Amino acid sequence: MPYPTVFRDARGAITGGLNILIDLTDRLNADRTNAHFAAIVESSDDAIISKGLDGVIRSWNKGAERVFGYRPEKRSASMSRC
Repeated sequence: MPYPTVFRDARGAITGGLNILIDLTDRLNADRTNAHFAAIVESSDDAIISKGLDGVIRSWNKGAERVFGYRPEKRSASMSRC
C-alpha cells in the first residue's frame, strides 16, 4: 500500500518525494485465519465460551445460547465468572 508524499520548497516547487510501501501479507493472513476460526465457532453446535484471563466471559456462540437458554447479554452477573 503506497503512501506517496511530495516535498516542496517555499515557492511550491517540488524538491523531492518519499514513498513508503507497507507489506500487509502477514496482516491479511492473520485476518483470514481469524475469520476461519470465527466461522468454525459460529457454525458449531457445541457450546463454546471464551473468557479473558480475569475469568470474565467475553463471548459465546449459538450452541452456548441453546445449552444455557439465553443470549450472552442476558446472562446473570453470577454467570460472568463461570
